[in-house]
Amino acid sequence: MPLAMATGRCWQSLLKTIPGFEPVPDERIVLVGAVDLDKAEEEAFAQSAITVVPPFDFNAGGAEAFEKSLLKLKQQVDSIYLHIDMDILDLDGVYANHLQISGGLQPDTLIKAIAFIKDYFTIAACTLASYDPASDPKGRVAEIGIQLMRQVVG
Repeated sequence: MPLAMATGRCWQSLLKTIPGFEPVPDERIVLVGAVDLDKAEEEAFAQSAITVVPPFDFNAGGAEAFEKSLLKLKQQVDSIYLHIDMDILDLDGVYANHLQISGGLQPDTLIKAIAFIKDYFTIAACTLASYDPASDPKGRVAEIGIQLMRQVVG
């Protein structure tokens, strides 16, 4: 939903109430770690200019598509807005919310990805989203969120 709003694809009446809001052009968006896309989402991404990078592992040399997308984006912008859905994390039975599935990014991969992003861009703003404390009674996902934000601002 936040990505659809950022591109102006939904909640258009609400977006009109935001002074100065302009949709982000698709070609300026890199979606990293998307899992569990339904058929309609897959089709929408296929018809857009949004770059979708599937989950990968830096340790297994799987970051080539990620780096390629960052290099392409760097030709257009110097600073970015970073949006992190906490439910893209694969935490072995620990969940950020009731919709989370397995197969996403490992926390250390996401932390490295943020460091990698900072090599290319200034992070002008960042959101951590899709977190429900009721799904994380021991606070493990919250701790990872804190680590992620430390990486962003550190």
